[in-house]
Amino acid sequence: MFGKYSPFINAGIALFFGRLSKKPFPWYVNFFITNKCNLKCPYCYAVTNRNFDSATAVEGTSRSKDPSLDKILEIIDGLYSIGTRYICLLGGEPLLRDDLGEIIAHINAKNMLVGLNTNGTLIDRKIEVLKRLNKLTISLEGDKEKHDYDRGKGTYDKVMQNIRLLKEKKFRNFAIQMTVSTATVHSWEHILEFAREVGCTVLITEVACRPGESLESAKFDKKELKSFWLRVNELKRRGYPIENSFEAISNVLKYSDYIGPFQILKNIDTFPESLQNFTKHNICPMGKYSAFLDSNGIVYPCATLFGRRGYDTKRLSIKKAFELMSRDNTCKCCRMLLNYQLNYLFSSVNPNTLLHLGWHALRKYNY
Repeated sequence: MFGKYSPFINAGIALFFGRLSKKPFPWYVNFFITNKCNLKCPYCYAVTNRNFDSATAVEGTSRSKDPSLDKILEIIDGLYSIGTRYICLLGGEPLLRDDLGEIIAHINAKNMLVGLNTNGTLIDRKIEVLKRLNKLTISLEGDKEKHDYDRGKGTYDKVMQNIRLLKEKKFRNFAIQMTVSTATVHSWEHILEFAREVGCTVLITEVACRPGESLESAKFDKKELKSFWLRVNELKRRGYPIENSFEAISNVLKYSDYIGPFQILKNIDTFPESLQNFTKHNICPMGKYSAFLDSNGIVYPCATLFGRRGYDTKRLSIKKAFELMSRDNTCKCCRMLLNYQLNYLFSSVNPNTLLHLGWHALRKYNY
């Protein structure tokens, strides 16, 4: 039992003493281990921010070479040395890497938490490897028609089949991530019913986009988006397995009128006092206690800032790159701060958030 939960204990101790020091450190890192993907989703920030042509972002092709296994292991060691205790493996599609098992084993050996985000189409190929994860997150959006429109014909059925396979194999450490877009904002509640059936949770996020972008999938009507989050709040109170805490949902509803999908606020003096108070207690931790590291070795505060403000770990040490990036991050507030669940682990003064995350960790073993 201790061995099962020791990565959580190790991570908790590091977070506690790291926060006491009041110095930024990348406790949580999203690590892109491949550019390759077998799908070509139109709103994928990983593709658009790497300057891919989304029409050619298919399996086996990319405009930059993936890092070698030795380089990835070296990076993991470097991250551990500066305080990282939770690594989430991203892509592209991380399940395309033949050496994925070795990468996960190396993180396991360092007693770190390891998660992985996947589009869900290749799970059946790597089922044994995935057992070593602390959390597996599978993307599932909307109904079959909408999902297949964005991700390709037949992908919805394949993902559903693979999630049922996880249940059959008695996995407990998996969750669904549902990204709401203009295409799926009215076709998502069946995912909660499905999650109940297979015994997993659902994390609900919005399409991530950079300031100035004009993604059709993120052009929400404000009233429509507010109605969506009100419904999420109602269903969570009715006991549906929604990962988002009540605090996160409440803040999305409370501040959505002031912070739209394409805004990053750097000066909030002209906004209501309630919003100013919110940023005092919920200072964005992205770039302070977490980071995104792309497959080219560039470290960014968050996905929204990909291609805008990153530091090269090939020219600088990982430690120096993170230090420079954390000083450079002057964002006050954005949609990601409002609804990105882990923000509240780092920045919230509300103990209910910690209790909420702890409950999920103990009950589902998926944090």
